[in-house]
Amino acid sequence: MATATNPELAKRLLASLRESGVDAVADLLDDGIRMEMPFAPQGTPSSVVGKAAVMEALAFIPRYFARFRISAHECYECKARDTVILECTSFGLYKSPEAPEYQNRYVLLLTFAGGRVTRWREFFNPYPVLASAPYLG
Repeated sequence: MATATNPELAKRLLASLRESGVDAVADLLDDGIRMEMPFAPQGTPSSVVGKAAVMEALAFIPRYFARFRISAHECYECKARDTVILECTSFGLYKSPEAPEYQNRYVLLLTFAGGRVTRWREFFNPYPVLASAPYLG
């Protein structure tokens, strides 16, 4: 069986976020991963280190969303840096019936080593988060 390429692994990570309630993401993360979200709203960490901390940061998805979808529309590979850049859009329905729908755009930079993500940088517009997230209220 051929080893998966970094773009294939990046797309598998997104599929795990969509389909599994995030648990399968752990299999794709390095133990020492660093996740950075420079535009995270106040009250949300902008950086976490370690697989357990990243999984805890992702736990908000099944905790607050009845449905969450993120899809990559463009995928670029920087082989010299073992990095994949994804342009994505998301759509989510919160469990809280009072919360509006969530839609956003993202740019993800995922750096790989040995078939695992070692650095995850996530750039998104914070305003849709602030406008819709019941957990920030």
